[in-house]
Amino acid sequence: MRPLLAIKISILLLLSPSVFSQEATPETAPVATESAPATAPNAPTVKDSTVWIFTLIDGSQLMGRIQKEEGGQITLLLLDGQTRTFFRADVGDQQEKRAPQNIKVVRGKLWTENPNRTRHLWSPSAMPLRAGEGYIAQKQLLFTTWAHGITDNIAILLGSILPANFMGPDYLNIIAAAKFSKEVSPKVFVGAGFESLIISKAFFNSDDMGDGMLSVGVAFATLTYGEPDAQVTINIGKPFAFDSSNAATGDILISVSAMWRFSRHYGLVSENIFVPGIDTGGAGWGVPSLHGLVWRSIREETSWDLGFIMPGGVPSPIPWFEWTWHLGD
Repeated sequence: MRPLLAIKISILLLLSPSVFSQEATPETAPVATESAPATAPNAPTVKDSTVWIFTLIDGSQLMGRIQKEEGGQITLLLLDGQTRTFFRADVGDQQEKRAPQNIKVVRGKLWTENPNRTRHLWSPSAMPLRAGEGYIAQKQLLFTTWAHGITDNIAILLGSILPANFMGPDYLNIIAAAKFSKEVSPKVFVGAGFESLIISKAFFNSDDMGDGMLSVGVAFATLTYGEPDAQVTINIGKPFAFDSSNAATGDILISVSAMWRFSRHYGLVSENIFVPGIDTGGAGWGVPSLHGLVWRSIREETSWDLGFIMPGGVPSPIPWFEWTWHLGD
């Protein structure tokens, strides 16, 4: 394959989406009393094990199990062991929380689990989706993908470069991917998988390509250290491109990614991808590369990324936007 064509394919691989490729609330004003965390011998009893989320009329929230309710006051056993007493009249909303195992206390505040823990910008992390968990993502108004956890360790993804499908039958395409991953020791996750884009050769507008379909993609291994809200991931993969003669070409693809959630609703994500073995004539790092930094908004039902990406050797950043809808538990 000619060098120029190889660079085109590498850029397409870099831009292809990955298979995997709440701000802290203020202390509540209506609280009447607060006790120190209960110790095991004297742990307070509760009416039942149901976990409730109370939104008070000042907008603050409390989560825990009702210890008692009398005289117009509720005593709540919080998830960190403290108790809070407040007036029933100060409650604006009360909802049952059905998945308390996905809640943690950070600096005395309640954070829901990070639903974006399995992905960065393009590359996956080695953290798995749970069975039944998934998402729909829209990147740059170009790539539309759907991911779903088959089991607690196996996930699949299907998608497409959506606008190309409206350009005619010669531009129909599909993205397919799968990943196996698991936690092998505390804060250490490993995984492996593949991602492929099947597309007409007409997409490349090159006489070298000829006619027919082309499958490009990468088989990868991944290692993540950290937790859902603070992690570093290294992916190493083998890019491939199959033409009608089933000939494959490609070199090693390396990505280094990091994610840091610094508040209930917001975080930062960085990703750097390199394709050694293809010479760019001294531009950038000397090999094709792509770098990104985004501000990530984290909500229970949706998330969005806003930032920039920049190919190696290109001084002008390109705006980057992605919207994600979370599915399942």
